[in-house]
Amino acid sequence: MELILFPLRNLAVGASPTTQADMINYAAAAGSGTFPVSSNHFWHGGLHFKTPTGGATGGFAVQAVARGRIVAYRLNDDWQTYEPVAGTVHKFSSSFVLIKHDLEHNYRPDPAFPNEKLFGKYRFYSLYMNLLPKAQLQAKARLPWFLCSNRVDPPGLVGKRGAECLYQDSKNGMVQLKIGATSHWVPRNMVATRTVAGALKYFLTDPLGFSYNRDPSTFKPGIQTNAVVPCNIKVEAGDIIGYPGGTTVGTSFVDELLHFETFINDADIGFADNTPTYTYAGNKSRSGKLACGEFSRDSSVPPPAPAPGAPAPPPTPPVWSRHYNINTETTPTGSTHYLFTPPTTTLPGTTALKVYSDVDWKKGPTPWLFWRGSQFLKANGHVDHAKTQPTAAQAERLAVKQRTEWSSGDLPGRFAELQAGESGLPALAAPEFTKFVAHVKSQCFWEKVPGLPAPTALWHLNPLYFVAQLRRCLLPFHHVEPDAFNRLAQRTFTEALNLLDERDQELVAMGPTMQARFLRWFGYTSPSRPLAASRLVAMSHGAPTPIPHVATLTAAVAHVRGVIRKSKAAFQRSLRNKNLMRGFSVADYEKTYAYVYGPDIATKHIHLCYFFLGSMAPINNATPLDWDGSVNTVLHECSHFTDMGGLKDISYTDATGATVKPYGIVNCVKMAREFPSAALLNADNFSYFMTDGMHGTADRFTYLD
Repeated sequence: MELILFPLRNLAVGASPTTQADMINYAAAAGSGTFPVSSNHFWHGGLHFKTPTGGATGGFAVQAVARGRIVAYRLNDDWQTYEPVAGTVHKFSSSFVLIKHDLEHNYRPDPAFPNEKLFGKYRFYSLYMNLLPKAQLQAKARLPWFLCSNRVDPPGLVGKRGAECLYQDSKNGMVQLKIGATSHWVPRNMVATRTVAGALKYFLTDPLGFSYNRDPSTFKPGIQTNAVVPCNIKVEAGDIIGYPGGTTVGTSFVDELLHFETFINDADIGFADNTPTYTYAGNKSRSGKLACGEFSRDSSVPPPAPAPGAPAPPPTPPVWSRHYNINTETTPTGSTHYLFTPPTTTLPGTTALKVYSDVDWKKGPTPWLFWRGSQFLKANGHVDHAKTQPTAAQAERLAVKQRTEWSSGDLPGRFAELQAGESGLPALAAPEFTKFVAHVKSQCFWEKVPGLPAPTALWHLNPLYFVAQLRRCLLPFHHVEPDAFNRLAQRTFTEALNLLDERDQELVAMGPTMQARFLRWFGYTSPSRPLAASRLVAMSHGAPTPIPHVATLTAAVAHVRGVIRKSKAAFQRSLRNKNLMRGFSVADYEKTYAYVYGPDIATKHIHLCYFFLGSMAPINNATPLDWDGSVNTVLHECSHFTDMGGLKDISYTDATGATVKPYGIVNCVKMAREFPSAALLNADNFSYFMTDGMHGTADRFTYLD
């Protein structure tokens, strides 16, 4: 599972996660910085977003949109100034963070099809510019951790889920935990509380894959300012990397503003390009111009309900989540242009939306193309945004192969029209033009960062819609925010682990309640009658297989405790949010909760399907866990892993000749009564035994926000 977020986060207590609609509103509030050409007629590779002014709750922070590595940053000491003409001072920030992302989508091929091919790698860059300078940043309650501390990535996980730890709130979005003799600073959501014997205790919700070695509430000593700092710092989706800063637009300073852009190296554009033939789940081929990308369907859209008395509708056919489907076409002039599906998009008026990749934006048969068309310009030659609104939807999926604006190469040539006063722009005298070029160069950084692609070999994509598309393609489902899903996984795994521990202790004591529970789900109170040799069952829908006989209650309890102990070890160390992903290699996707591949003990991928995802309610701390849904499903699926019990889905034929299936309370109770040895090996019997009595109960832990 990959978490993909929008770059702005509202820090107000109880604030909802930022949505695409929010980002559209913030872009509109900026009033400048449009993609791919800004209001000053120059190429603009990103979008500007202006957030509402923050109050006492902290306002808006800038967060990493996905996991990756910070490859460079710059932190201004204070607002920078530029005097274009005598007596006019423009204020701005050139603080930035540049992140390289290497992601994978959330689909894993079915081991039954070893020749299946799937394009699953995604590499792109995200740039966050005009961030708040140090002088203003240090007043914030939550500072970017990479400016304050160092991330520690131990060779193995530290601590265990559910382990008690010493806790101290550092008041900046992180907490200090002491595990053994070592202090760790971690995000608050890594901690849960529970009252034990009248005392409040603190517990880990996940083993620590990383932590920070210093309280991130003050800047590190000697931190560099006003310089480009190449680096290689791991970050996670949602890590705060700064705050919206500001810049001067026209003659006015705009604060609380972020410039955000996304781009892809020409060599890595394959995941967004066309392919004539694509092999997908089930080892089948689809021909035609299909975008490389994951085989997926939108799990947030349920299948239509059948009419009364009508048969159930067939499963929803799979759909292709198209990425940036770039089409090529050779024009009469020999130039190649790139645009998104459909291949020909006509704007209101007469101009087709065509972007030339082999020449600069302002060159070509028709300079600036549709942006230079008279129907889109004001009398002064500037773009009339009211008239260009119809083009916005068509530019949403626009990809442009263009030199980055953050390269210092050929600045005089790139801005030469400012000397001539073209297109209504004011003509700059030689001294003013020299000053302007120096101002632009002071913000450039490309040549100062080793390992970046060539500045002319980049595809820029509308950043808002690119992130939205990645969210659609890489998240396990779409109707629950990724932060909420993250919390659901932590809660489910933590509560399941605690339940495993409780059941293990109850089996040792074997009081009346446990005796009744064990009898109901496994059928044992005294020596169990042997199964006749002719009684065979189908395991996991496979060929009929004899069931080994377990004769005594003692042996049956030992078997169940063995499954519990193996499961506890995995829940403490192996199972994390990354194990959960959306599943597709199943015929009845809409009728399935989840599935796993039992031998997949290395990665333990748990594939979630529509019955699980489609029924999920909004997730927050105030909503109790669905024990019969999330906890029961996870316990059931994990029990299939061969190192956690190797349980099966068992069906058999009863004395009347009817087939008893492996799922559901009625069938499981019947199996326990008729064939206890089979019930011991059936995954649903185990999961119902675990969650029996938990229906409708609230979480036993309280999770820190």
